[in-house]
Amino acid sequence: MRIRGYAPGTPCWADVSSVDPGKALDFYGSMFGWTGSGAEGYTICQLGDRPVAGIGQLADPSRNAGWLMYVATEDVDATAAAVRDAGGTVLLPPTDMGEAGRTALFADPTGAVFAGWERGIFNGAQVFNEPGALCWYELSCPDVDAARRFYASVFNWQPKPDLTIDGAFEWIKGEDSVAGLVPRRHASWNVVVMVDDCSATTEEIVARGGRTIGKALDTAVCRYARVSDPGGATFVVAELAKAARGALL
Repeated sequence: MRIRGYAPGTPCWADVSSVDPGKALDFYGSMFGWTGSGAEGYTICQLGDRPVAGIGQLADPSRNAGWLMYVATEDVDATAAAVRDAGGTVLLPPTDMGEAGRTALFADPTGAVFAGWERGIFNGAQVFNEPGALCWYELSCPDVDAARRFYASVFNWQPKPDLTIDGAFEWIKGEDSVAGLVPRRHASWNVVVMVDDCSATTEEIVARGGRTIGKALDTAVCRYARVSDPGGATFVVAELAKAARGALL
């Protein structure tokens, strides 16, 4: 799916931090066909000719590598204020990123970290919901009620009516699905990459220096597995069921 822009309050971009961005690009390029170019420690990866995700330099090797989700906003300063008012934390205040746009780093009340993105000339990912691209964002957190209140206050996300399974649910903004939530002990935002074959992909990830985290699981929508790249950044790969794939592709 090709995307031109994002409505405010919609996840729009994700990047992964690495102590060795070149090695990370080799890994994601070999796994998903991403190519990349950039400068000053940041790479815009492309799938075909469209931006798909970023790779950044992890400045402090003592910190864990990881993926970071960005939510589109028309005013990142106002979003920072809304985060504070809702009980979250501003980890990095609104910062200019040249003509590309402005960003800020936040933590919600459960401890999950995400970013805001106020676009300049850069809107975010231009490809989504197809093999090799991201297809979903999901929050894992130990306090579901706190997360529901926070994201409703900051972005006006609401749980999708009548679609809660074992505490997990989809968030919608208006009529559009924007993200999911799964109750877990550790608070984090997770990115999901669509693949054609979950089992083959996980085997290839291990062969290329990554690892699997637990077993692959099946739902009515997809078969998915939690994995990590060679630098330790975790993400999810998902093979859509035929009915779900037909609805998207």
